[in-house]
Amino acid sequence: MNSPLNTLKMLTAEVLIADCYFNLVRSRTVAFMLRRLFQDLKKNCIDLTKLAFDFVESRNIMSGIS
Repeated sequence: MNSPLNTLKMLTAEVLIADCYFNLVRSRTVAFMLRRLFQDLKKNCIDLTKLAFDFVESRNIMSGIS
């Protein structure tokens, strides 16, 4: 059963991934909306630093950057 916190964590991970892709695409409107959502999530109780570092590290490994 999904708790609200687990749902929020999954949504946060999705936002991080989407933000990463849209930074590459440079779609300003969508990137702005994603950043706004990300800021709202961050304000509402979750420290995302470790999640963000883990995601960036795994992305760098997949793309051959170490």
